[in-house]
Order: sequence, then C-alpha cells, then structure tokens
Amino acid sequence: MISTVTPLAFQPLAQSIVPEKAATGGSVFSQVLKNLDGKVNASAEMKKKYLQGDSDVSLTEVMVTSQAAKLDMAYALEVRNSLTETYRDVMNMPV
Repeated sequence: MISTVTPLAFQPLAQSIVPEKAATGGSVFSQVLKNLDGKVNASAEMKKKYLQGDSDVSLTEVMVTSQAAKLDMAYALEVRNSLTETYRDVMNMPV
C-alpha cells in the first residue's frame, strides 16, 4: 500500500542554521549552535516518536529530518575546520 507523501519545505544549508538577523561576533556563533542543536534534537525526537509507533510521523519524514540534521552538522564542522585552519595560518605568519 502506497500512502501519499506530504511535501516538505527545504532551505539551503547555510540558511537553515544561520540566523536571519545576524548580530556580531560571539552572539552569531551561539545562535548558529543553538539552531543546530535544535535541529539535531528535533531529529532525535522525531526518531523516538516513530519508534514508539506514533502514527503522525512517517518514515520518510524521519529520514529527511535525520539527513537534514546530518548535513547541517557536516556544514558546521567544515566551517569550524576552515576557521581553525585560517587561525593556524595567521598564527604561523612571521611578524
């Protein structure tokens, strides 16, 4: 039996975790981490509901949410790695 699939709204990766109104410095970073944490927690909660047999949650929604959280985490790690590498380059520059 094939059931209908409800369309999900997708956002580009950078827009999905970066706040719309960006402040400066540490507050932007903390907002991005909070958004990322929220997405990972929402994914875990959706998985938990599906495993408990909640009929409102489909396997497709669980998989899409899980993959979106995984991609957002990978994006954040790449940004962190890039910033760390840039910091090392600056620190190794001769004065």
